[in-house]
Amino acid sequence: MIQLNRLLVLAIVIFIGFGSAAVAGMPTPLPTGWSAPESSGRLSVAFIERRLQALSFFIVCLFVAAFGIKLLWNALRRDLQWLPVITYGRAVAFTMLWGLLFVIVLTMISGARELMTPGAWQKQGWTYQLRDEVKEVDFVKSKKVKALETLRFALWRHAASNDGQFPEVSELSDKLLNIPGRPGLRFEYIPGEIVSGETTRLLVVEPTVDKGNRFVLTTNGVIGTLSSQEIFDALESRKLKVRYE
Repeated sequence: MIQLNRLLVLAIVIFIGFGSAAVAGMPTPLPTGWSAPESSGRLSVAFIERRLQALSFFIVCLFVAAFGIKLLWNALRRDLQWLPVITYGRAVAFTMLWGLLFVIVLTMISGARELMTPGAWQKQGWTYQLRDEVKEVDFVKSKKVKALETLRFALWRHAASNDGQFPEVSELSDKLLNIPGRPGLRFEYIPGEIVSGETTRLLVVEPTVDKGNRFVLTTNGVIGTLSSQEIFDALESRKLKVRYE
């Protein structure tokens, strides 16, 4: 029996060492844009070959793992005589059972992930992947809005105890004016303004960094966006039409 096990281990080593390259990965049961060619509406021969290669890789791993479990179990039985002898067939069944249990656990984790980040994942075949629109740009924008909200709170707190007068530039800390994700860049603060409930005047402006609209904070507490030309015109005419964020 020991001689047979050694021969089997040697055969597996030779098989792995001289085997040709195979495509592996987590296969999706249904054809998708990731796993099937987009140019044709039917399955190609090459796609079927890749799918069989991927499945055969995991089947070989299953049999090898079952053989390893059989050896470990019977080795443990030498010290624990009350353990029953496990055959190779039972080792395969045991490995498949634990594999199914892990699939259930991973499915529960995926469900919890979807609940914690609703809408961030889209179904692809029987699996999920991140949506394309979830980008770093949206994260940077949200950080800028939060920074402007923090700055607005500090400005209005100062104005509440100074008859509605906003502070001078020297009274603001650099931390409040720093732009998140842009080291060395600061929001442009326009001093000399007062809190305004009706008319809107520019108070804080994002410098020209990226293409597109720039974030602004007005004297009535509105955080929105304006184009560079609109900001220039607003500073000239003092009439604003801000897009709310």
